[in-house]
Amino acid sequence: MRTTAILIILLTLAPASARANVCGPIPDTLILLDRSGSMKEMVGGDSKWSIATNAVNNLTSSFTGQLSFGLMLFSQWPHVSNCKTGQVNVGVGPSSGGAIVGMLSSAYPEGDTPIALSMDAARSYMQQINSGKPQYVILITDGKETCQPASVNSPPAAASKLLQNGVKTYVVGFGSGVDPSSLTDTAMAGGTGQYYQADNLGQLQSVLKTIAAAISCCGDGKLDPGEQCDIGIPAGTPGSCPTFCNDNNPCTSDTLVGMACNKACSFVTVATPKNNDGCCPPGANSQTDSDCAAACGNGVLDPGESCDTGIPSGQWGGCPQTCDDKNPCTQDTLVGSGCQAHCTYNYICPTNLCGNGKVDAGEWCDTAIAAGKPGACPLKCNDNNACTKDQMLGSACLAKCSFIPITKPQSGDGCCPPGATSQNDNDCNSSCGNGKLDPNESCDPGIKSGPGSCNLNCNDNNACTKDYLGGSACNPRCLHDTAPADPSKKDGCCPAGALQNQDADCLPPCSPDNTENCVNPCDGVKCNDGEYCQMGNCVPWPTGPTDPANPMSGDTVGGCDCNAVPTAPGPIGLGLALLVMVAGLRPRRR
Repeated sequence: MRTTAILIILLTLAPASARANVCGPIPDTLILLDRSGSMKEMVGGDSKWSIATNAVNNLTSSFTGQLSFGLMLFSQWPHVSNCKTGQVNVGVGPSSGGAIVGMLSSAYPEGDTPIALSMDAARSYMQQINSGKPQYVILITDGKETCQPASVNSPPAAASKLLQNGVKTYVVGFGSGVDPSSLTDTAMAGGTGQYYQADNLGQLQSVLKTIAAAISCCGDGKLDPGEQCDIGIPAGTPGSCPTFCNDNNPCTSDTLVGMACNKACSFVTVATPKNNDGCCPPGANSQTDSDCAAACGNGVLDPGESCDTGIPSGQWGGCPQTCDDKNPCTQDTLVGSGCQAHCTYNYICPTNLCGNGKVDAGEWCDTAIAAGKPGACPLKCNDNNACTKDQMLGSACLAKCSFIPITKPQSGDGCCPPGATSQNDNDCNSSCGNGKLDPNESCDPGIKSGPGSCNLNCNDNNACTKDYLGGSACNPRCLHDTAPADPSKKDGCCPAGALQNQDADCLPPCSPDNTENCVNPCDGVKCNDGEYCQMGNCVPWPTGPTDPANPMSGDTVGGCDCNAVPTAPGPIGLGLALLVMVAGLRPRRR
């Protein structure tokens, strides 16, 4: 296992040669990923294959728009034989990330390690696309060349030929089974200097990010094509990448999104009232959100206000426009203004007539009149109407009751005032069709237009759904049934996951030689470690003899697919067995 110190040394050496890259068009980058049997080895509870595929998926998503990625698996996938040369499984393209995820989920580790021939195949492919853009290969392997002797072909020789064609090769060794000398020679021949070593997921992701940043010009101190920012631009200057997001506005939710040179800040407006978050969102007030200040004219009688100018005069809490109480024995005065306006009444008539048993001028009642009789002074005020505010005004022969209608919704006062609903006043009864949007109602038929009305258009403009209105009168909802697959006619819809033999609008499944105008049923399928996707379903990695060219081959724990010696070995197999015996080597190949 490589130490962290070695990793740090290698990471400081390798990027130096990458800085010579001249930034320009978005480069073509082909990932060569080793899927030999040794990738089944476990590292910290996960297989090396699971770690590598997660790291590659992270790379392609993080650098979308900055690099055009393609993928080649070796040995060849789908599996043909243990040493079959890799082929391009996903073509290089600016939006290939999803296809790469689907391809990796549908493959599994098996076979030997034909590095050199796969690099030659990569060179031929890069020549074929001939995009005129900078071109790179990223080789990721956990072992050594096992399919060709160095005298015939070798990874350094293949990297040298790639470089002669203008394609640089970055080399990543994953795990303890690599040959540092060979990988260094390959990186040197590929024009990128030292190779990169990684031994776990974090290190592998860091290495790939470093390589991609160098290739994509992320970190060169200027904004290049496909970048939202550049990590090489000093913080606080235009084009620099944010490290945290805070617009100092409590009414936005601030989030840092993206990675590397695609980092950006997202500010989403807070719309829901929440106490003590520092924000008073639109439509909230001091009654629904403690962060909202009491404000004169907000239509709410806040603490410290005598009235509120937003409440109509004459209603409970409304500010008086006049103070005439129709009593000639009082001097009526409007005191204050705005939300502090109120009336005062000073009695100016003689008071010695009170109690004579009759209602005299200037009196509202007489204390000598028996309770319940006309003209009797009230002892308490209660009209048994929960929707009026009952008050005793004055005293003695100037006592009278005041009943002011309640117009503002307030839960728990027993009143459901006109215009209120059970959504803003729990004293209101829910009733579908009452013209109010009550609790558990998504709309009300009594509301003819505007918010709360039940005029729903359920057409989602999706040919793959049958749209109709369901639910109940006050809880209608749009329903969208998935259209069934129909192989006999075209209706503009290819149901998700369907293939051409199931629906006439769908594409056929992709084959090894067909990467365009086809569909990979494993796109978006995530399988557990030890499983791969087969036609949209997760199945265990196969074990036992799987090589059609050599039925005696099989998977071994902790290494590549080592070839067992057959009962009757052929000339080549016998020669290899004798070579092993003479050299005293253990038959373990990567």
